[in-house]
Amino acid sequence: MEEKARYTMQDLAKALGISVGTVHRALHGTGRINPETRRKVLDMAEQMHYKVNETAQALRRGAWKIGVLICCPIIQFGDEIYKGIESAFRGIGEFNMISDIRVTPNCNAEQCPDTIRNALSDFCSGSYDAVILFLSGPTGIFRPDFDRLDEAGMPVVTVVNDIPLKNRILHVSADGFTAGKMAANILALCCQNGRIAVLTGSKETHIHAETLRGFTDKQFAKSFEKIDIWEHHDDSELVHEQMQQILDNSDSYDGIYITSACTIDVFDLLKDLKKGSCPYLVTTDLFVENRYLLKKQTCTATIFQDPYQQGKKSVNRLYQYLCGQKIEHKLLVTPQLVFPSNEPFVAK
Repeated sequence: MEEKARYTMQDLAKALGISVGTVHRALHGTGRINPETRRKVLDMAEQMHYKVNETAQALRRGAWKIGVLICCPIIQFGDEIYKGIESAFRGIGEFNMISDIRVTPNCNAEQCPDTIRNALSDFCSGSYDAVILFLSGPTGIFRPDFDRLDEAGMPVVTVVNDIPLKNRILHVSADGFTAGKMAANILALCCQNGRIAVLTGSKETHIHAETLRGFTDKQFAKSFEKIDIWEHHDDSELVHEQMQQILDNSDSYDGIYITSACTIDVFDLLKDLKKGSCPYLVTTDLFVENRYLLKKQTCTATIFQDPYQQGKKSVNRLYQYLCGQKIEHKLLVTPQLVFPSNEPFVAK
């Protein structure tokens, strides 16, 4: 035991009579492992002066309880966030984190205030160690509830919607500014000096505001004759009505940019259109509906925000923070530009 650096996981496994895989899971907090076995591995690591990382040390404190609240009007988008979050919790292991995931599908946060307030109140109860919030749409009406989270000293991670909180440790979202510039770039190539209709959720929502800021950035804005902004506030009926108006007056526009996942809401208006019979179309995300439009070449391109990875990264970074590791305060997932040619190769 003279040279600590010489001891490896293989040495720990041999000393305990268990597999290297079991030692790895115990030290790194992944997969399923009996709590007693985990304790023995950590004790042996200390005895052998094996360098135990921050994660393994944190495991000795027991499991953290994490409250998660997902509220999204587009079920498919919210479901991808949920799958990413759930996958991360599963990967970390049930003995390290206990998750309480609450989902209010098919609405914005301000449309179900009582449900949101009840969840936030529960998270302030004292039995939770951190909170992850994905609340779609304007959230100003919940300021008193957020203040209570701050007063409780609760570490918070926000996903997609950039909600300012005193104790927020991290914000995870797609890079909306870059997504907007990408859309402007492709439409500038397709319809130089054209007239563009942009369908967006709400200028009050940070991710939509950033996307619009990117689209109207001076680098590409001068490429268009005009840009009309249509705000639908994540109201499926309104976005359907607005898209119908745009298509009924297709001579008024050379290009259309849908900045959010609401392509799903207007799919019935787009699915039977033939290539060249409507303005150039750029959509957002990559659900079944977007893939269909790409394959038919009704859609010129779509911008994939990877909500699954946004959800997964929010949990993994929170775990690192709770283990005492330094993390960035903002994590932006770089969007991917998807054409009919590369659509089959983008992760489903």
